[in-house]
Amino acid sequence: MSKELDIIFSISKNVMGNEFHTKNRKHVNVFKRSVFYKVCRSCTMETLDDIGFYVKRDHATVRHGLMVFDQEIAVKDIYKIYLDAYNEIILKVKAKTPIHLIQNMNKKEVMQHIIINQRQRIVQLENVLDKIPHTIKTKYV
Repeated sequence: MSKELDIIFSISKNVMGNEFHTKNRKHVNVFKRSVFYKVCRSCTMETLDDIGFYVKRDHATVRHGLMVFDQEIAVKDIYKIYLDAYNEIILKVKAKTPIHLIQNMNKKEVMQHIIINQRQRIVQLENVLDKIPHTIKTKYV
């Protein structure tokens, strides 16, 4: 459906394993799907139906999964492993790295890639600022 959701789904499968999107009610997979839902809502503007499409669930199930994340995973220490998976997926998604490279990266490498991307963005912004006449810059600085 969406390129962003494709990337998140691929990264999620890599981090959490392939079985979280299968049709079963094991708590492990319910919590993994909740992590997937939360990442999708945090990183995209996709609808609940579009997010549910990837794991063969409807919008109500996705909404419930988001509540499970907020009320269980984010609060209770026993679910820390799922919160760690969420943070790892978020890092990899924000790195905007091609999927085939992300799969072999650890957290340190992902963070380095994010920093490089931020530095490139700063250089781009500095170039834009350099094109602004000096009189305008001094007036608003």
